[in-house]
Order: sequence, then C-alpha cells, then structure tokens
Amino acid sequence: YSMTYLEIDIIGTIVKGDVNPVGNTISITWTGDKYHYIVYDGSRSDLSGISTSGFAVLGQFTKSTVGDYKVYRTTALQAGGSGTTIEYVLS
Repeated sequence: YSMTYLEIDIIGTIVKGDVNPVGNTISITWTGDKYHYIVYDGSRSDLSGISTSGFAVLGQFTKSTVGDYKVYRTTALQAGGSGTTIEYVLS
C-alpha cells in the first residue's frame, strides 16, 4: 500500500510501504491556485483530522472513494505565490 499527495498536474511524494496515513506529515509546495489532494489505500480508516500550523482543517476537505483509494481534496482552490509551502499533519 502507499500514500501520496497530489497537486493538479503534478504528482507529489509517494510513501511506499507505509500502510497507515495517520501520523504522517505532508509538505506541499506550489505556485498558482491549486487543489490539494491526499490519497491513500481505501481499506484504511477515514482520517479523523488534518491540521496545519496547529489549526484543524479537515472541514476544508471533501472525501470520496475512487477505485481502491480514499481521496481527500480541498473544497476550494488554495492560492499560492511563487513557491508557497504548506504542511499537513494527518490523524
């Protein structure tokens, strides 16, 4: 199983062999307005939280199932200047 995050038109980090997304930290760097995606094995439990800078942001994501994967996507485009970075902590 693997966990990954995606940006529109860009694939990000793939964590091979990590079967549980809970406790992982994901760093995304982007430019322009992008949706952020968190994708992991659909047999795992739903996330109970996503946070950034100590703030809970799970409510800013929608969850769907695509094939064998759970997909969390930001509900709004995330604005990014040149090289904007965000770090998400999954729980």
